[in-house]
Amino acid sequence: MKIKKSTLREELLQHSRLGSSAFNIWLFIMKYIIPLIIIIVFLDITGILDKTIALF
Repeated sequence: MKIKKSTLREELLQHSRLGSSAFNIWLFIMKYIIPLIIIIVFLDITGILDKTIALF
């Protein structure tokens, strides 16, 4: 499911005192940081990360 950025901004800032810069930071975290953390946790749980780190 995809939501327009403008609609998402309006909904999240509707009852908030935070500005658009806080929205941009939140969006960056949700788009780039959270997926990376999910991948790292998945690799750690499956043991792939441990084997990769042991090579170095």
